[in-house]
Amino acid sequence: MAVTFGSGERDVETSVTILGGEFGSGDTLRDMWTRPDPDCVEVHEIFDYALTVDGYFYAQAVLHSDLRKDAPRLLRKWRGPGRAAMRFVELRLLLFWRQRAAHHLWQGGSVRKRSADGSEEWVPLKSGPDEDDARDLRELNQAICAAWQQERPDKEIRVRELGGVEQDEFIAAICEDVDVMLMASHDLSHGRVASAGSRLLFPMKRGARRVSEQEVRFLFAHAIEAVAEPGELYYAVEVPTEKKYHFSSDGVRSASTDLSLYRASDLDHPCLNVEFKAKGRSANRLVDRVVRKDIAKLLAEPCDGLWYHLLKNANSATVRSLVELFNEALVELAGGRLADFISASVQAKRITFHICVLEQRLSLHCAIDVAPDGSGAVLTVPTCSVQQGALSIDEAGAWRVQRAAAAAAEARRP
Repeated sequence: MAVTFGSGERDVETSVTILGGEFGSGDTLRDMWTRPDPDCVEVHEIFDYALTVDGYFYAQAVLHSDLRKDAPRLLRKWRGPGRAAMRFVELRLLLFWRQRAAHHLWQGGSVRKRSADGSEEWVPLKSGPDEDDARDLRELNQAICAAWQQERPDKEIRVRELGGVEQDEFIAAICEDVDVMLMASHDLSHGRVASAGSRLLFPMKRGARRVSEQEVRFLFAHAIEAVAEPGELYYAVEVPTEKKYHFSSDGVRSASTDLSLYRASDLDHPCLNVEFKAKGRSANRLVDRVVRKDIAKLLAEPCDGLWYHLLKNANSATVRSLVELFNEALVELAGGRLADFISASVQAKRITFHICVLEQRLSLHCAIDVAPDGSGAVLTVPTCSVQQGALSIDEAGAWRVQRAAAAAAEARRP
């Protein structure tokens, strides 16, 4: 999902559209990310904002859940120790549900209530919010504003800052965009949805859908096209490396990078090299060698790097073993084995690793700073488990974990 920012009431533009719903404009994804107002203190103002999206439709169309059934869990989380961990979408859906509940319950009058002993009494209903309600709703609105600031500005992309303080945010935003489109295309390919944000399919291969880096490469380029402002950022594919490597018996020669980004101020030299890979670690040592070769390029080339890895599915060992493979390659190469491939030293740089798991609708994202002496070339290994068929990241360490309910599932359509 490509995102830019403006100054209007609804200032998020997406390349994925889901139409429907009784409330809001009907463009569900755009409505969800309507900018909240931290100055809203009156309950009716907060409830007006609540109705800028149809939370019931969003939950059904995007999350494939029933908000009416899920709302009590969200309310318990809000009123318990889990409040600080709630994401923007959760908070937004909770506010919508509370508005709808108030609409039906704050009508005055009374309702018959039966006691445990069988007696009945008429209990008066609220005709409006009391002080506790108003205070709680103001706190909820402030939490929504804070979450919006935290989760959306990282997509406020200005390419001229790539390589500066905003580089991490730029890379994270592009990777999340690609996650969204990949998951939507995967759902489309399996007939789970009627349409997606693009027409890309995962093709059949011997009776099953092939998952490869080719789909990632295409959608990554699509994300760049959608988000980059004219005249600021360019890209090229299968880019010859600036250095020469000894990767085969053919001698020393230029290798290639899957995709490279360029600033408008320097169209000759990349500012970011990107490598795409798919599938998990296997017993085939050739796979390990391919990984080592591509990480060697990221370490030796002058610019920063990004490694985007796509997995169809994962169990408790898949992600751990993949990160361990990355670490083996990083430690060996940065520790002197880079000479196996090139007569050059490690370049000081920042390398970002991103892992997307399609079926689990989950991604992990981490960046490391590698020094010329090789220090810093190690990733924390996440601890994972599977609970009721769902992959759980128990200890993420430095990895940022993004789940479908907060981001990637936004491309889904019923």
